Formats: sequence, structure tokens, C-alpha cells
Amino acid sequence: MAHVLTLFFPIVFVLTISFAPSVVTRRQCPKACRTFISSEVEEKVSRAVRNSGKGTRGPRGKQGLQGPIGPQGLSGPLGETGPIGPQGPRGESGPALSLPKCEPGEYLTSDGKQLICAKFGEEVCKAVAKCEGYQVPTPSLSSTPAPTRPPVKEYVNMTQFMKKYMIQTLYMDAWDLGTFSIGEQLFLGVSQLGGKSFVIYKWDEEHRFRSFQVLKVPFARKWQKFVVGEDVYFAVASNSRSHDSPVFKWNGDMFVPFQTLPTVKAFDIEPFKIGEDTYLAVAIYYGRGSHIFKWDGERFVKFQDIAAVGADVEHFRMNGSTYLAITGPFSRGAYALIYKWSGTRFEVFHRLPTGERAYGVKALSVDGIHFLAVARWKAESSLIFRWNGTQFKLFQEVPSRRARDWITITSPFMSSEKTYLAIVSSDRSPSIFAWDRYYSKKFAKVQDIPSERTRDMVFFNMGETVYLAVASHRSTDIYQGS
Repeated sequence: MAHVLTLFFPIVFVLTISFAPSVVTRRQCPKACRTFISSEVEEKVSRAVRNSGKGTRGPRGKQGLQGPIGPQGLSGPLGETGPIGPQGPRGESGPALSLPKCEPGEYLTSDGKQLICAKFGEEVCKAVAKCEGYQVPTPSLSSTPAPTRPPVKEYVNMTQFMKKYMIQTLYMDAWDLGTFSIGEQLFLGVSQLGGKSFVIYKWDEEHRFRSFQVLKVPFARKWQKFVVGEDVYFAVASNSRSHDSPVFKWNGDMFVPFQTLPTVKAFDIEPFKIGEDTYLAVAIYYGRGSHIFKWDGERFVKFQDIAAVGADVEHFRMNGSTYLAITGPFSRGAYALIYKWSGTRFEVFHRLPTGERAYGVKALSVDGIHFLAVARWKAESSLIFRWNGTQFKLFQEVPSRRARDWITITSPFMSSEKTYLAIVSSDRSPSIFAWDRYYSKKFAKVQDIPSERTRDMVFFNMGETVYLAVASHRSTDIYQGS
């Protein structure tokens, strides 16, 4: 009805204007006036017709979610080499130099003002075959040789990782990094907490990592590649309450699902061997304890539960024995638990006091010395313990804040063979230390890495070069060692 009225009133108005001169005896409107009124009426009629089919404007929609960050673009081609600059002017000729001629038994030297000839002294004459005015004694066969000086240790420049040596940046929300090799192929694995994907990158001929495969792993955390017989496997800890931790198998071209391990809120997974048997230790952060699985010839089955929960588990060997170290939440005590293989199962061996919550643990051996490095979350430093033959004792303390883990590498491609140990701190720049076997006999600081909100790091070798990958918030930087 409203639509009909909208069209009716303008028509009535036009008719009224047309018949008005015959009804009212007034002076007629000029032609220009009638033209103006007609155009106004036509415009209003057309506007009413256009608006009659449109509804009322609805409310403004909500803003959409931001899309994911696109992949990094390829590097552009190198620019052309610029032209060679003009040759500079030739310098002025220097003054002519005349050297004095020295007689036999003299040598050329300077008195600070001019060049002069001076005679050799007695000590010099003893060391040469002929010297004017001096007879060289003939040494006897029974004379004692002069003692030799011990060799001096040559100073070797330390390999460093700096911004100018950064070769690539991967834009992703990474949490845990690691590298592994299959044959001559190098891979980088990246877990993404909160996402449903685990990304594997492959090293190409241009010395860059390229996306290779994406695995569906909800809430992926730490992971490891391992070998059983001739087959290559890949296990990922799933930090989920409703998803198990998956195990993948390499089929020659990619990883395919193999089996799942029954876990709840898993943080870390550690493969190791005892004799010919293969085991998987899984650190559970929430619950009654962690799990150990054993390969039965076809798949992994649960072997043992250990009464320890934690965020990191580390396997190591000392003096022929196998150990497991696991770091747990502060509510269970400020210590790291160490288990020892008894021959049939793992038993508690030692409670290592850490003072504050221990988040990560790393075992390493340097020059026959066994160390256990513990990363502490709330403390202002992290700890390095040394094995004294019966137990681990505090050896060194290094600055850190909100430390998540340690990484290490021993490589012959760093000027000479060195062992690096780095602390991954999320509230300060990560620091790299090197074992100083010649002087302090401790881990000496090499450098800090310019990174904020660091989540993980990993050293790796490719060819004869050492690299470092650093995962921080939103990106992962790849450095080449200097």
C-alpha cells in the first residue's frame, strides 16, 4: 500500500498543477517556471520508483578473521655488475734511496736517523759458519742438544652466528625444532602448538629449506626420528587430552601413519636402544606418570610406567649403563629424576636438586667427562652438573631467564673440533658457550643470539659448514656459521 501511495501523490500533484489555471484566475506561470516544476516532479517520481524495490539497510557485519601468513617469496635475480671505475692518478715518485755497502762480518741496520753498517756480535758469529775475526768451534759428538720449547697452543677463532650470516627466514608459529637425515637428504621438522599440523622442510641445492610434507598432529610438541632394523620412523608427542601420539614410517618418498601411542598431554618423546631392543620414552606433563614403550617386532607396546611427570626426558649412557633423566613440574619437587636400567626395568637412581622448576635437560660428554645441563624456568640462571664417578655435582651456573632447553653439537667444522652448548631462554637473548679445554676447563661464553621470545634452537651440519636454526615468535631464522 505504501508503494502505491508513493507513486500516487506525485501524479496528483502534477494534475493539480495542470488544471490550476482553469480553476483559479491568476496570472499563468511562465514557461521556464513550468519546465522547472515538471523536471522536479519527474526526478522525485523516478527516485520514488527506484527506492520502492529496496529494503532497509541491515546491520554491519563482523570483521573477518585475519588470514594465515603467505609463504615466503622467491629471491629475486641478482642485479648487473656496475661498470669499472676510472683509474686513479699516479702517485708522485719518492726520493731515491741509496743503501750503504756493508763489508763481510757487518749487517745493515738503522740508528734511528739513517741506515748504517754494524759488525756482528759474538753471539751471532757463533751461529754462522764464517765470521771475520772469529773461529767457530767444531761441536763434539758427545755434546748435549739444546732443549726444545713445548709447542704453544695456537689461538683459533670461534665460529659465530650473526645477522649478516643469516641465509633464510621461515615465517611460521614454531615451537619445537629438529633436524634429521635420511641418506644424504637433510630435513627440518617443526611442531606448531595449537595447530593441527606438523611441517617437514627439505634442504635443497640452493642451501634453503623448502616445504616437503605436512603431517596432521594436533598440539604437536617434541619429536624424534629413529631407525628399527632398516626402517626409518618418526614419533611426535601430542600435547592433547583427546589425541594419542602418532608414529610415522618412511616409505621411500614420504612419511605415512604407522601407529599411535596411548598418551595424554605428552610433552617429549625419546627413542633409545638397549642391546638389540628399541624403546620409546614419553614424558607426560599432567597425570600420574610417564610411559616407556618397547618394540615387539611389529609395533610398540607399553613396557613400563615410571612415577615421574615432566616436560623433557633424556637418554644417556655412562660406563656401560643406560640412564633416563626427566624434568618435572615444581609441584612434584625442585629436582630432576634420574633412572638407571637394572637389566630388566628402570629404577630410581638419583634425585638431582635444581632449586627451581627444571624445564629441560641435556646430557653430553666432552673429553671423557659427563655433564648434565638443566634449564630452569623461573630462576635467573641454569645449571650444569658434572659426574664425579658416583653422582652429579654442580659444576657451573650460566645466566638465563625462562629457560626452555639446551642444545649441543660437537663438530670438526668449526676451525677445529669443538663442543658448543647453548641455553634457550625465552625472556632474554639465548647464549652459546664452548668447552674451553686449554685454559679454564669450563664452558666459556662465545656470543648471544639476537632473538626475542625464543622457543627453540638447533645446530646442524651440512657439508663442511655448521648452521643454527632459531625459532622465535612468528618466524624461524637460519644462520650460517662464520
